[in-house]
Amino acid sequence: MAEETEESKSSRLPLILIIVGVVVILVGAVVGTLFFTGVIGGSAEPQQQEEGAAEKPAEEKQAPAIYYPLKPEFTVNFQDPRAASYMQLAVQVMTREPKVVEALKTHDPLVRNNLLLLFSQQNAKELRTRQGKEQLRAAVKEELTGILEKHGVDGEVEAVYFTSFVMQ
Repeated sequence: MAEETEESKSSRLPLILIIVGVVVILVGAVVGTLFFTGVIGGSAEPQQQEEGAAEKPAEEKQAPAIYYPLKPEFTVNFQDPRAASYMQLAVQVMTREPKVVEALKTHDPLVRNNLLLLFSQQNAKELRTRQGKEQLRAAVKEELTGILEKHGVDGEVEAVYFTSFVMQ
């Protein structure tokens, strides 16, 4: 019987070595995976990068658009010697900053004066095309930006929209 016990021990030894080897490999794979994913042993950089990545979309979110109508509508005459003609425009300004709206309200007489002068200098023939209207929108935006810069307002007019455009 002593021989059988010795023989069974020797036959179990390779099986035990194989089991121990598999366990060591599995533990090594798990530890390696956790290390490379930054869960253990790594520096704090991966966590900081993840936190930074989570903060960036929140910072990049734009504020909601604020539409400010320039009231009342603008009505100007064209310099056309052949016929009396005029243009009536309703203009809205889009920004994302309330201080821009407040500045436009504060400087309303200057804004209206400069835009009336700009509108009255337009050529009726050019304004009949979409391209002419787009150029006028760009000119209005540039004029408003100039007024804001002149008065030290940090902020921008993001867009200008014509909500009514009548020419006769």
